Amino acid sequence: MHVPSRQFVLIDHSIEDAAGHHLEYARRVLGAAKAEGFRTVLAVNRRARRLDCPEADAVFKSFSQTCWEMHAQPVHRTLVGFALRRGSMTADPLKVIRFATELASLVAEAGLTEADIVFVPTLGGPEALAIAAYSTSEGAQPLHWHLLFRRDVAPCASLTKPRETIARWCIRSALDRAARQFRAGVRYLYTDTEELTQRYNSLCTGSFQTLPIPIDERLGLKRPHGGIGPLVVSYVGDMRDEKGIDLLPGIIESVRRAGHDKARVLFRIQGNLPVTGATSKTRHVKEALQGASQSGVELVDGPLSSDAYMDQMLHSDVVLIPYSPIHYAARSSGVFVEAVAAGIPTVHPRASWMGRNAMDQQGFGYSTPSDIAEGLNDIIVNYPRYEAASRRHIPRWREWHSANRLISLLRANEKS
Repeated sequence: MHVPSRQFVLIDHSIEDAAGHHLEYARRVLGAAKAEGFRTVLAVNRRARRLDCPEADAVFKSFSQTCWEMHAQPVHRTLVGFALRRGSMTADPLKVIRFATELASLVAEAGLTEADIVFVPTLGGPEALAIAAYSTSEGAQPLHWHLLFRRDVAPCASLTKPRETIARWCIRSALDRAARQFRAGVRYLYTDTEELTQRYNSLCTGSFQTLPIPIDERLGLKRPHGGIGPLVVSYVGDMRDEKGIDLLPGIIESVRRAGHDKARVLFRIQGNLPVTGATSKTRHVKEALQGASQSGVELVDGPLSSDAYMDQMLHSDVVLIPYSPIHYAARSSGVFVEAVAAGIPTVHPRASWMGRNAMDQQGFGYSTPSDIAEGLNDIIVNYPRYEAASRRHIPRWREWHSANRLISLLRANEKS
């Protein structure tokens, strides 16, 4: 019996359950690594309940805080750090030390060595500092770290945008300190969009490359609508403010006023609130949508299992992505990637990475939230044209955004 000589370790401390794209992302990457002959290891949050991840040969519940919790610290601390230019105040030192200690325990438990690949697809400045702290600790293994940064960063400092400028300073200071402190091992740095790579490279804290966004191969099972039954307009993912959840009731009402009743258009909305960060506004919107169940609105409570999520995607005819262009100017959207890979028309912000990657007639890019209902109505009226345009781009998109290609890029970097 062949025993894999190398391990592929995916660390995502934000995985607590099946919510969001984190577990789905991990499964696709680990599946591709397993196919390449690696022994696969998944390291998640300690609060994780039962996880469905057959692609992992071993699962370790190693980490006490999610990425969002790692980044949380008193606002005054960040402001003082920025005012005094004290990079040490960009992250909570106790959280950094705790994460470094948890990394050391994982390395020992999983028996990691420099022959293995360690991939961290969800991190920011605090985690980079913790990895650097681990690398300087006694007995640290000289591991090969592949670090994927997906959080947005402002393209430049601006006096007119103080919040974005302070956030840019924080990540730049943290990455600069992490680079200077790192000792044992090798670091490879990535983002998952070309725009984000340019922005991170402008920080001058290391050389970043762009990775593909791995898609589920089952998206190839999507069939054309065929003109039978209502068009299904889906909202997929957590109900978050920056994802425009508060716009949904108005959009639904506008579509109904345009004459598209529930026999023509069905709205299917994934209704799970995020584990952290749910606001009173999102809760009120969810209550309003629950009250609209008799008017052609289905609320699918989550988090969804992998199979349930894929079933919703495969039975969607339009994917509604009313995200804030401020939050998604350069960062990726897994929902958008998968909709395009399945040939499903989308409604998305024009001034975003999604808008710049949408092909002609593939969907509708809105400039302001008030445009969304108008664009959605146009897709409904002219659906065969939009669907045909969307399906033309499936082959190129699926080839580019594959988990196999991601693994190949990671391995190629280690050989260069």
